[in-house]
Amino acid sequence: MTHERQRKRDSSYKLPSGSNIFVCMSSDFFIEDADPYRDEVWTMIKERQDVNFNIVTKRIVRFSECIPSNWEEAFNNVIIGCTIENQRQCDARLPVFLSLPIKRRFIICEPLIGPIVFGEKLRDKISYVIAGGESGSGARLCDYEWVLGLREQCISNNVSFIFKQTGENFKKDNSIFKIKRSIHGEQAKRAGIDFLVLNF
Repeated sequence: MTHERQRKRDSSYKLPSGSNIFVCMSSDFFIEDADPYRDEVWTMIKERQDVNFNIVTKRIVRFSECIPSNWEEAFNNVIIGCTIENQRQCDARLPVFLSLPIKRRFIICEPLIGPIVFGEKLRDKISYVIAGGESGSGARLCDYEWVLGLREQCISNNVSFIFKQTGENFKKDNSIFKIKRSIHGEQAKRAGIDFLVLNF
């Protein structure tokens, strides 16, 4: 295909209204390296108010310096997800996350590498929690008890919970299972522990 034909094809494509897009999933949207082009992305997001844009970050402390000046008025189509992998990161990131002017937010505990206790911080401020083990060589252990602990906290606070994947090294009932990456999601789904509230 020629460059001209490729350009015409790309320009004719329009993202369908109601689409759910995850932004910069191979990196972190708030990483310093993204500073030069982030404003251009915000412009595109603002133009498509009919599309939901999900941004996942472990750099929630940079949020305030990375958002547009009209954030609270013009970006209701953005959902911010904060990664929290263990209790240490929960204690460091969650208070910051909950203090920010974010209308739609979720927590992603992936890779889950330790037990986490949120307390009542989930109530009325978090839409849903995603949990999953770590993939790849050298993946750290994910214990099913940690996953169930998160689920119980979500149920208690009426927050949706999704068990996304087991990860490579998965502990259940005092046994450790080596699970192929291709079936991490399938095995998690088979557990049947997702909890979805009506407004999810």
